[in-house]
Amino acid sequence: IEIGEKVNIIGGSPTGVIIDNISFKFTGGHGVGFGTCADVTVTNCIFSWIGGSVLSYNDGGFVTNYGNAIEIYGGCSGYDVKNNWIYQIYDTAITHQISAGSVGNTHMRDILYKDNLMEYCHWSIEYYNNPGGGGKRTVDNVQVHHNVLRRGGYGWGSAGRASGAALFNSFVLPWETENFNSFCNIYDRCAGGIIRFYEGGDRKI
Repeated sequence: IEIGEKVNIIGGSPTGVIIDNISFKFTGGHGVGFGTCADVTVTNCIFSWIGGSVLSYNDGGFVTNYGNAIEIYGGCSGYDVKNNWIYQIYDTAITHQISAGSVGNTHMRDILYKDNLMEYCHWSIEYYNNPGGGGKRTVDNVQVHHNVLRRGGYGWGSAGRASGAALFNSFVLPWETENFNSFCNIYDRCAGGIIRFYEGGDRKI
């Protein structure tokens, strides 16, 4: 029996880091969980059986749980995720995000997701830079291509919530979104939706 504790295997807010050829497994938090960072590359890695620990208890007893294979929560300038195999993740395979509950300026630029295989995750690719928290929020130059996203919502982490799964999933981009391109990806079956868009900057994708 493997019990994953609520920890990120790799964390911090680095500049100029390459994570290459490592297998990440069995944590209740995130595999790679970075804050605001720059010039980060994650490549040739395997991520599996990640997430599930309690992040927060909400009103009415609703629980929010971790976790993601590869996450940036905050701003970034240079974030490349390439040639990874990611499977059986409680929440998301790859994400850049910040919520309306986080205040201040957040700029996300020069992001590349390429040649990744993501399967049996609740969300394969997730992104948002919700402007509701105030400050200046921008997204510029995001390229998502030649990935395989399959069997979303069929993994262990989607039990009881599979209908909310998605392979390509937004939770609100600002209107100040430019040059966000997704092309030549394969979307193969999902227990929920294939793609989820919102208003605002999502219309520019």
